[in-house]
Amino acid sequence: MEWIVAGGLLIILGAIILTYRYSEKPKVIVGHSPTPPAPKPNDKCILISGAPQDRVRREIQAIRERYDAPHFFILIKMIKISAHEFMLTFPADIDFELLCYLVNALHYGDSTQGSRVRAWLTLQPNDAWVTAAMAHKQVMLFIPAFDDEYDNVYLTTSEGMGYKMGFALGETCQLLSKPAAPYEPRISLDINQLPSVVIA
Repeated sequence: MEWIVAGGLLIILGAIILTYRYSEKPKVIVGHSPTPPAPKPNDKCILISGAPQDRVRREIQAIRERYDAPHFFILIKMIKISAHEFMLTFPADIDFELLCYLVNALHYGDSTQGSRVRAWLTLQPNDAWVTAAMAHKQVMLFIPAFDDEYDNVYLTTSEGMGYKMGFALGETCQLLSKPAAPYEPRISLDINQLPSVVIA
């Protein structure tokens, strides 16, 4: 009798262990965060000209699936300027290096290829590739039409200094003899008066 009771308890215990070990765990959706990040003021933005909203959103989702992860969440606010022009802002900020990757990916993306992509921000001393001479400068990021290496982003400061930054291993920031394109001030918008959607 005791043997039967002991055997029954072992079977029940084994069932509990198997249920715990192999039960389906909550799925984490790439690009989504269980806890939304806190707002963090910043001046980073990307302007995309020449692509409709559905193509921009499709490309952002494709980029998320390639680069984003639950432990490094990027909150993007897409602001509609016109039917084919959108501004992306980052309410919880974005790392400078990831911003550079985003500019490159949007420029060469399947859904947004052929669009004009530019970004603006103020460089910080601890940003990747940034030298002391570049720190605290207002800059524009872009990919020039002549680029054929596909793994660079170019930068022009508001003072007219040009740089090339490569993503390949071992590459650093290269000062150019002249900028790949002149600096253009960011467009002035009252973004609070324009339609927008948060892509989370």
